[in-house]
Amino acid sequence: MPDGYFYRAQVLELRGVDKDVALARVFTSPLTAAERRDEAGLPVYQRKLSNPDWVEGSAKFYARRWLVPAVAAVLDPWLGLRSLKAASLVGYVVIVPFLFLLLRLWFPPLLAGLASGAVLLLEPLRVWSASPLTDSWGVALECAVLAAGCLVLSRGTRWLAAWVPAVLLLAFTRDATVFVVGAAIVVALLRRDRTATWLAATGVLAALPAPLLFGVPLVDAIAYPLNGYYPLPNADWSFVADRWPDGVKSLVREDLEYLGGHVVTAAVVVGGLLSLALLPPTADGRRAYVWAAAIGSLLYLLVTPNDTQFRLELVVVPFARLVHQHLDLGHFAHAGIAVTEDAQRTVAAAGERVECAHDQRRIVGSAHVDGQRLARHRLVGELDELALAVSPIDDSDGAGRAQQPVGQHGRKIHHVRDRVEHAGRNNADAQAVIKPGLAKIASRRQVDHHFDRKNHQGDRGDEFDGEPRKGPGHGAWLAHVWPSLVKPA
Repeated sequence: MPDGYFYRAQVLELRGVDKDVALARVFTSPLTAAERRDEAGLPVYQRKLSNPDWVEGSAKFYARRWLVPAVAAVLDPWLGLRSLKAASLVGYVVIVPFLFLLLRLWFPPLLAGLASGAVLLLEPLRVWSASPLTDSWGVALECAVLAAGCLVLSRGTRWLAAWVPAVLLLAFTRDATVFVVGAAIVVALLRRDRTATWLAATGVLAALPAPLLFGVPLVDAIAYPLNGYYPLPNADWSFVADRWPDGVKSLVREDLEYLGGHVVTAAVVVGGLLSLALLPPTADGRRAYVWAAAIGSLLYLLVTPNDTQFRLELVVVPFARLVHQHLDLGHFAHAGIAVTEDAQRTVAAAGERVECAHDQRRIVGSAHVDGQRLARHRLVGELDELALAVSPIDDSDGAGRAQQPVGQHGRKIHHVRDRVEHAGRNNADAQAVIKPGLAKIASRRQVDHHFDRKNHQGDRGDEFDGEPRKGPGHGAWLAHVWPSLVKPA
């Protein structure tokens, strides 16, 4: 595109070449040879690149755009003619962190990061960023200015240190300062507070150096595309008024045709802008600032109707992406992820209650386990007493020999029962005492079954189980058997 040739001339100027010499060198070089051959058959007044008057008259529209040529001048010793394209690609990459800063003011980090990276896939941004133009840096710095402006409104005037240089750099890159600073003026008029006033005043001051140094050919800039991209020596507002309606119709028609053939771009841009009203309200004026800037970007496109295959329309991408992100993820951001302070306190209180409930359950569980242990210890003690009571029946075993197995296997009552059953087998007196007790024992469930089953399933509970009495339980047999076992033979 011819724009890149003017930026190449500016690169040469920054490297010490005179302006007129730089323009002549570029527009007579092999860089423009193909396009000059294509227009060789046209009358001189219809020519562009091979017409010195056209070159001189058009150069003033690029005179304020020095940032991208400055980046290219740094890269020029290594990349040469490719330095401008490389500088444009650097701006394409820089869009991500600046857009992330803007989205981060509304959404959680993960969502803001994903959306910032996804915007690089937008076709017009990707295509035009691969050309030696300034549009990628314009979008990146527009995002930076919007983020800085929102930070000033929400967090105080200390963020003017970011706002002022961002506006200054944007003023030397694209004409988007018109609507981003204009939006700050609107917010200052609406809010009438110190912070908004500082934002507007410093924005105006930061935007002034570029037009003061290189002029503001406003009428010429509007008339230029309306006249088929030929500069008019004496352009006036009457010419603009006569051609402007047709220019707007042509712009709208071309944009609709482009969006009709690029469904994803249409969904992101049009869908985002139409849902602009869904941005959540803010008490600090951020939403008003974004609204005013978005409306200003649309007016900017209409005031200077210029069919560029959706290149100049890239100025709406930050707004469309911001609102599209809110439309897709706002419910998650405000209901679950980016919760308010009140919601955070509610969640914390609920967490404390849950933790308290867990503590209570642990206490109850420990008490139940301790109760079971106590009951088992009591029952084992009873069994030890039982063993001591029956051990003297047979003198051949003796008390010591009866106590020893009970001490080792106190939790397994069948060992005790085995000792009792075989104690004094040939002693008729002993058998007369033991048999009635064994008969009673056999009539009930075995004590070992009571111990082996976990959690006392099916147990009706009694004082030996450490549970409230609900009727005779498994341990009740001892109360019936005990008198007969300890009764002297």
